[in-house]
Amino acid sequence: MRDSGVQPDIISFASILLACSQFTALEQGREIHSYISNHKLESSEVIMGALLDMYAKCGAVEEARHVFYRLQVRDIVSWTSMIMATIIRFIYI
Repeated sequence: MRDSGVQPDIISFASILLACSQFTALEQGREIHSYISNHKLESSEVIMGALLDMYAKCGAVEEARHVFYRLQVRDIVSWTSMIMATIIRFIYI
């Protein structure tokens, strides 16, 4: 997208993070998170939810927890993601 001059928006990033979570592509998700941070997009609840979901599904509990504590609103979806992250970690230990 960037090579063709199109700037990704919040929905683009949420979709990319969803793909990372489905393929457990943690390193790529971290790269996207870095880009998001550098471009000051972390104020979006959509982005933060997508980051939390990606880290949780990739088993990165500490990173998921960091995102979780930065959420403005912790709802049933974010709590479920954190619980899932913890369970995934214990399954793979």
